[in-house]
Amino acid sequence: MLLKIIHHAHSILRWFLIILLLVATQNAFRLWQGKKVTKRIDKKIFSLAAVLVYLEALIGCITYYLNWGGKISFGSLYNPVRVYFSITHPILMLSALLFITVGYLSYLKIGSTNKGFKWVFFSYAIGLILILVGIPWPFQNLGVSGWF
Repeated sequence: MLLKIIHHAHSILRWFLIILLLVATQNAFRLWQGKKVTKRIDKKIFSLAAVLVYLEALIGCITYYLNWGGKISFGSLYNPVRVYFSITHPILMLSALLFITVGYLSYLKIGSTNKGFKWVFFSYAIGLILILVGIPWPFQNLGVSGWF
């Protein structure tokens, strides 16, 4: 029961994360190109996206531990579903977390300049692409039953 609740929270939160990363990436691009004036809301969007990525990673780690913790053996690596959820998905998601963290910390260090917005744009875009590639979509036949 608890695992199902955490899994649904992880699945639903990904949609908010994707939307927020799309908005943050678009804002960073427009600020980098000088087509938009910097507002306080932009910094809040960047930080909220970074916080949401960490929250999603925390829920994902809890889900991983409750699902697979201590159950992975080398013999099970012939099962593509286990390989995906025990190796591929965590590596892609933690890489996305790393890119988004680097982008946000670079923005905090550099500040509201073109260089800072460029860092946010490229790192959030790479993180978003890694997240989209790493999500177990229903059409991948990985045992995922629905979109939520």
